[in-house]
Amino acid sequence: MGWKPYATGIALAFAIAGTAAAADYPFSGLFNYPPDEVSAPDAPLFCAYNFFTQEKDGAYTNYHLDLDQYRKDGTIRYLVFTRGKCSVDRNNVESCSSSWDANPQNVGQDFFDVIQSIKTDEIVIAFSDTKENAESYVATGEPKPSGVGRYVRCPFDEAAIAKYRTETESKISEEERSALMEPQLDNDTRDTMNAVLKTITGGH
Repeated sequence: MGWKPYATGIALAFAIAGTAAAADYPFSGLFNYPPDEVSAPDAPLFCAYNFFTQEKDGAYTNYHLDLDQYRKDGTIRYLVFTRGKCSVDRNNVESCSSSWDANPQNVGQDFFDVIQSIKTDEIVIAFSDTKENAESYVATGEPKPSGVGRYVRCPFDEAAIAKYRTETESKISEEERSALMEPQLDNDTRDTMNAVLKTITGGH
């Protein structure tokens, strides 16, 4: 599931996967892809603005907070901004493709990565421009990844987020998406994120 399209202008990408057989995905749950410069303690905050669900069959869905609505009356609801599915081979090379996106230009785009490590609360991913590059990197160490990222597990579970998550498809623009994916973590934004997460988690 999850990649980074916004800041790079690639549009979207989510890397996680299910095996070619019927085995479960290497990992599943609710995750966020925080900006690279964000510290580990701050990373979970970004789940307040956006997160993705990674399913055991490789399907993923990305959601973003309806920030305008929240600022208007305090309503917390999450809209869908992309859907897709991934697969992973035995060398941890993942291939992902979006089946729906708020930006139609992103639909059908393929993305590739190598899962480098899976921890309880963090997944480290090395991105490649092509599947061939990802396979070559696993085998030879070359070419170098186009980037390395981390997926951070969100501080809420399916039960906690259920009443806030919708299947309403977003009409968000690329500019608005980028602002939600990589907001400036100033005091106001931090306060908003903390308030949203406190509501979702019941104050825990």
